Formats: sequence, structure tokens, C-alpha cells
Amino acid sequence: MSTANDREIDILFNQIKSIVNKHEKDSYLTREKFNIFSILDIEHYEEGTHSKFISHLLNPIGHHGFGNKFLQFFLEVIFEEAIDFNINNKYFVEPEYVIGLKDKNCTRGGRIDILLTDESGNTIMIENKIYAKEQCNQLLRYRNAYPDGKLLYLTLKGDDSEQKSSEDIEYIRVSYRDEIIKWLEKCQEETSNFSVVRETIKQYKNLIKKLTHQNINSEMNNELITSILKDENSLNAYSSLVKLEYDLKNQMISNIVEKLKTALKNYSNIETSELKNGRGLLISFQNEDLKNNNLSIRLNFEAKDYSRLILGFYNLNGKKDNFNNAYLKKFKKAFPKAKSTHFYPAYIDYHGYTVWNIDKLKEIYFDFDTFHNNLTDKVKRMLEVLK
Repeated sequence: MSTANDREIDILFNQIKSIVNKHEKDSYLTREKFNIFSILDIEHYEEGTHSKFISHLLNPIGHHGFGNKFLQFFLEVIFEEAIDFNINNKYFVEPEYVIGLKDKNCTRGGRIDILLTDESGNTIMIENKIYAKEQCNQLLRYRNAYPDGKLLYLTLKGDDSEQKSSEDIEYIRVSYRDEIIKWLEKCQEETSNFSVVRETIKQYKNLIKKLTHQNINSEMNNELITSILKDENSLNAYSSLVKLEYDLKNQMISNIVEKLKTALKNYSNIETSELKNGRGLLISFQNEDLKNNNLSIRLNFEAKDYSRLILGFYNLNGKKDNFNNAYLKKFKKAFPKAKSTHFYPAYIDYHGYTVWNIDKLKEIYFDFDTFHNNLTDKVKRMLEVLK
């Protein structure tokens, strides 16, 4: 028997679907979803995409041609009041700045994602985290390198550092979702008469909105908000739908895993596990060649929130020498960007499926065959290494 809230949910759901469908057609006609970062599958690279792009905008001699203007906007957005950093004279912006080798106590050394230095020696350090795990004592090492510098911790949502060593360190939380979007909008407005720079910044802003689960269409957002706020029942219905998101994602992944188990039925020892905070084993499996080498093929989320999905050979006996150098060379020939660790003697970041946010889940859920075919091709190439 349906309740009044169920009926309100149905009404609101149909209204939202109508609004979204209308704007989906509009976005197709305007090609608004065309995004070079997505096409090149470089959405999630902290170093190669985000740090480099942000650094270039902040650089006064960047090809954008706007001098220190973008840094001026950045400082206005991040800091409530003026800081000791002279943008009018020469200053330097250096991505992946090396501060020395890590010492054995992990209190010094490493690389700062983005370092800004003015002629007086004032510094701004930016630690950039999209999905990668924090390395040991990262913020502590950077603070030790520049005790008086401004330290920014940039994440998708403006999270705190999870490192215990960060508890007594002064740093500023910055989010892509809020501060970076606001900064990019200022930059976009400034470049309104320069189409190449303007549209590049707009595409990057749309990428950030995608990664932080925001709609890129502000007109659609306004219509959705109006529909939700039309009365208390609609707002209650919306609240009920929002509370379903966590369970919805878990159910979608559970259904995808069941499809994978069926699709991989010709393999043996198929295993899955409960994902904690969206991290851990998605599925693993074997054939005879893998058994003989004490390996399995494993899909694993290395970071929370179903992110940093990797695909690789997993070491079942804990001995690194059970995957010799000849195999590793062959693996790297098949997958040039392959990596190796103790537990994963050969693995790759699963590009195209690295992060399973709601958009990627929707893609996999309703087009499972494409995902399965992609996986099948990669597994075939991996198994050829063992023959």
C-alpha cells in the first residue's frame, strides 16, 4: 500500500526526469558535454592533469597571457585577508617540486605538488589529492621544509588530512567543489573576450563539476531547485531520495559483481569481498596457468569511495620472486604503463574505469557488455604473458 510520501516521490521523480530529459536534449544540441579531458581519459591524474593545469593558470608567464591575474583571483578566493606574497614582482610556480629524499623517519623530503615562491622567499604549498592515498607524514614533511609557508590541502570536498602527524600542523582545507569552482568562474569571466582560454577553463571547470557530482547546467539546476522547493512535501520527497544514494550505489555494484561472476564462469576460485568505505577487492579469479604461478587476477579499489581501480596479477603466496623479470618485461610490453608492488607483481590502473562514481556506475550498469568486453580483452593480454 503506497503512502502519501511515496506518491510525492513519484510526482517529484517524474518532474525531475522531465526537466533532466529536456536539458539532456539541449546539451546534445549545444555539444556542451564535449570535454577534451574526458575524451583523453585523463580526468583523474592528480599530477599530469590537475596539478599541471592549476600550476599553468597560476604561472605569470603561462601561455594564457593573463600574467598574475589568475593568481590574484586564487588568493582572493582562498584567503580571507591579504597575505605576505608579492604577486606584482617576479614569482615562481613549480609543480612537483622536490624537497629532497625522504629520510628514514619520514619527516623530511619528498615532492610538493605545487610550490609558489616570491622574490622575498614567501611560499605557498599546495598538496593536491583527488583519489590517491596520503603518503606518510606528507603535510609534516612540507611544513618542515617551509615552516613559515602557507600550506593548502586540496581535495574534492575539502577534507581534513587523515594523517595523525597533521593534527598539530597549521594548514588550510581547500575543495575543488567550492573554492576551485569559484576561482575558475572568476578566471572564466576575466577571459570572456578570449575564446580559446575561456573555453579551456570552462571545460576544466565542467570536469571538476563532474568529479564533484555537480550538474554543469545552471539553468537546469535552477529548475530542479524550484521544483523541489515548491512545497514541503516535495522537499520531504527529495530528502527521502537523497538518503537512498549510498544504498543505491552499493546495490548497483552488487548487481554488477553478480554479472561479472556469471561472465567469468569459465574461471575458477572466483572471489569477492565486502567493500569497506568503497575500498578493497571487487573480484578475483584464476585459471590453470595462474594457479601454477600462485597468482590470481584481481580487480581492486585502492582508495575509498570506489576509486583507483586497478587490474593485475595478485601474489597469493607473498613471495615476490614468483613472477620473474622475464614475465614482468612481457607484461610491460603489453601494458606500457604497468607497475609492480610486492602484492601486485604486475598491475595497471584501470583507465576508463578508475573511479566508480554514480555516472560511471550508470554507464557500467546499463552497458555492461562494453565493460565486460574491455575487461575480457585486457585479461586475454595478461594471460598471454604467462604462456
